[in-house]
Amino acid sequence: MLERAREAGAVRADLTADDVRRLVCGIQHAVQIGDPSSVGTYVGVLVAGLLA
Repeated sequence: MLERAREAGAVRADLTADDVRRLVCGIQHAVQIGDPSSVGTYVGVLVAGLLA
């Protein structure tokens, strides 16, 4: 799925599955140690970065 998104230009060309996995784990960790209501902000920043 990620390869198709890269080919379609929907995500950054240099994005890997490992990158996505680590970023999602980072969000999970941030929510666990911080304010769970911030998850929407974190996901928004992540998605914006994936599309950049």
